[in-house]
Amino acid sequence: MDSRAKGLRHGGSVRWVRVGGIMRETKKNLRTIWYALYNDSIATYDEDGNPTFEDAHGYDTPVQIKANVSAGKSNLTEEPFGAEVQYDRVILLYDMDCPIDEHSLIWFKNEPKYFENGNVDPDSADYEVASAPMDSLNVIRIAIRHRVK
Repeated sequence: MDSRAKGLRHGGSVRWVRVGGIMRETKKNLRTIWYALYNDSIATYDEDGNPTFEDAHGYDTPVQIKANVSAGKSNLTEEPFGAEVQYDRVILLYDMDCPIDEHSLIWFKNEPKYFENGNVDPDSADYEVASAPMDSLNVIRIAIRHRVK
């Protein structure tokens, strides 16, 4: 093991790695998710596939990323998003340029589905962002809640 990297051993596996003073999750803890940003000017098309030059509200094409997603909300008293925010899981991202905001949709347990016109079906998302993401120097923390369908 590199002298700069140390890990906390738990059950025979390294749970995190510290490199150059920054704690990072190991690759095996990263899960595939998709996110879609809300857009108030989605292009619309007629039945022949020609643009109508009218805008509609909707979501951009989902983007696939790897992130650490918590197993679920615990009963601990830590409430980093506030006592009134209802959420089921927390996403940790180390890409500080990730544009996920409080209006984004998240696909975690399933993949995005699309309408015939190519736009994403927002009802296929299984999670939504519960509050504005919190960022620190090296990580973005996002509370998400399961969408009732």
